[in-house]
Amino acid sequence: MKHYLWIILLLAAGCNTAEDLNIKIVDEFLVEFSVTGEYIGYEPLPLCPERILIIDSLLILKNGNMCNDVFFYVYNKINGDYLSSFGNRGRGPNEYFAVQESGQYIIKYNESISLWIRGDRNRLELLNITSSLKNNDIVIDEKIPVIGQYIFHPSDLFVLTYGNLIGKALSEKGRLFHFDMEANHFSRVDYFPEVNILPFDSEMIPNLYIGPIRIKPDNSKIVSALQLFKQIDVFSVNADHLFSILFNDSPRNPQFYTNPANPIPGDLKHYYYDIYLTDKYIYALNLNIYEDDINKETDTGYSELHVFSWQGHPLACYRLNHVLYSIAVDEEEGWLYGLLIPTGEYIESNVVRFKLYDLIQDEQ
Repeated sequence: MKHYLWIILLLAAGCNTAEDLNIKIVDEFLVEFSVTGEYIGYEPLPLCPERILIIDSLLILKNGNMCNDVFFYVYNKINGDYLSSFGNRGRGPNEYFAVQESGQYIIKYNESISLWIRGDRNRLELLNITSSLKNNDIVIDEKIPVIGQYIFHPSDLFVLTYGNLIGKALSEKGRLFHFDMEANHFSRVDYFPEVNILPFDSEMIPNLYIGPIRIKPDNSKIVSALQLFKQIDVFSVNADHLFSILFNDSPRNPQFYTNPANPIPGDLKHYYYDIYLTDKYIYALNLNIYEDDINKETDTGYSELHVFSWQGHPLACYRLNHVLYSIAVDEEEGWLYGLLIPTGEYIESNVVRFKLYDLIQDEQ
């Protein structure tokens, strides 16, 4: 297809590796649109939402851990009606001081909708959203103890089967980890882009290779994006690298820690800030914004929604007239929902939605 390039990177010596065969460089998208968002005035609105989720017929807003409010607000995604809020802060049996979630959910049709969370009790818990809505309080169906020394990023942890976990590591020992609790087997995978930053300190790894990671709804693939590299990597649930998506302008050496006196310069570029996965597509939020512009007092920037097939083909680019930091896609109705980056100025709402006109057609 003329709209993307499948590039096989050959080493100078003429040999190649399995990884080299799976690098896809984006030339252009099949379609490109500019779309304008509309504010959604949910009532009541969380004080400081940090994450937006769409699960079946529900739209869920999760408050940040430093916010003096309950953790979850739930609405009907079609009409925006408020359904309930739950997740009190405290030391009680159904209370938490902090809640992390990776967006991994389970739908048992005609029964329940559940979301995996990790609270402050060093365990994974399956939050039954359906029952929580009925009770106006958190209802937990399942609990998995977690060995804390293995979990470096608690919000980026996924359950394959009971006690069979995969998640983000981001240390000098690896980028992803896979842990089988029953067999007590722990493995890691590297796949870090090489950089020319000297001297390189292992403590820089979590900040240099920062980026979102999500699991496909059928639990078959892991997608990890690199915020400073404009790169998306797709892995199997065994942590095997499948393919990577890069662009012609993807930085190979971000301006990061090149000057010890100014380790994070104002012209450091940020790219992929969030990912949303469905059974059909990979949705990636590209900010394309400089460090100095992220928290400006006015929302005058823009961001982009990049859409890829599960084969890595670039399908669509939507230019959005707001800077977002969390997204959710309702494919059934053709809407993109997003949370605005806080700027300090008054706005009607911090939730906006965009109509995804001519939503990507299936590949032939």
